[in-house]
Amino acid sequence: MAGKVELAVESTDLTTVSSGDGKKSKVPTFSAVPLVYTHLFLTGDLKQHRQWVDRLEKIEQAEAVACESDWKRKGILSRPAAWKKIRMLSKWATNYGLVFAAMWTGWLVWGYAVALQFGWLKAAMYLLPLPLAWSVGRGLFQSNIASSMEALGPSPTLGQRAKETARSTARSFGAGFTAAFTLVFLQGLISWFMTPAPTIALELWLDFVDALQAALYGGVAASLMGPLLCVKLPSAAPLLDEGESAATMSLPESRS
Repeated sequence: MAGKVELAVESTDLTTVSSGDGKKSKVPTFSAVPLVYTHLFLTGDLKQHRQWVDRLEKIEQAEAVACESDWKRKGILSRPAAWKKIRMLSKWATNYGLVFAAMWTGWLVWGYAVALQFGWLKAAMYLLPLPLAWSVGRGLFQSNIASSMEALGPSPTLGQRAKETARSTARSFGAGFTAAFTLVFLQGLISWFMTPAPTIALELWLDFVDALQAALYGGVAASLMGPLLCVKLPSAAPLLDEGESAATMSLPESRS
């Protein structure tokens, strides 16, 4: 049986249990998130919730370090101060885009539920792509911020800042473009079950065109965040403490 994440009320550990063959099985952190928030909803234990959220952040940091192939980027992601800044800024940037996505999706849900009389339950299907689009956007914004930290370092010059601001704006456009395209294209596919085009080929084409138009707007809106995401590497930031790591956490192996 595959390993599973254990959440014990008496403990703040999120651990990976070894599988039957003796090998440790890594579980994606997002699988524990619903359990963490369900526990908060049922018990109201905010202190325990914060401890688990902090633990999940450390696990995600270690996983990001392990998945990164560039050694300089590994060094950046291994620094808790840098990781905290990357996560915070990417969250705000993604939530900024989520405001526009929610406005668009709300109008879409109302239109299908009321104007087209499909009912609120069927129209609510248009909410399903929101978490995926949010996740796509946040991942790209995180990469954008890490790239700026890598390019600027702890003490950038004015010329470096100006050049990297332009690059950050372009990358932010790409993040907003991709997230908006993902959202609207998937919503277009959902519309096929309610207001289908005569053929699947025409449906895909119309969905692509609509998603492309929305992506351009999303990219322009996200590009406004570019200068704010162009940040330097926090100075004197220590590396991830190996003593804090658990079975699912590991520092990058030293180069031979």
